[in-house]
Amino acid sequence: MIFKAFFLVRKTLDLTTGSNRRLCKVFAVENGQQLETRIASAILNLKADGYDSVELDDCWNISEPSDFLR
Repeated sequence: MIFKAFFLVRKTLDLTTGSNRRLCKVFAVENGQQLETRIASAILNLKADGYDSVELDDCWNISEPSDFLR
């Protein structure tokens, strides 16, 4: 399964302006537990990159067709 995950991130310097950034990551996993592990790892990596606030905003399974565009 392939998932597209969106994260809201913010650095300390941005706290006064109130501007969040939205980042996207793509994960290929075999099951839900692996997805949770990959998301947790991505959050830790983003924090290591200097973002103070990181939260999962949305997550979509892009490996299966969606009725959204019909």
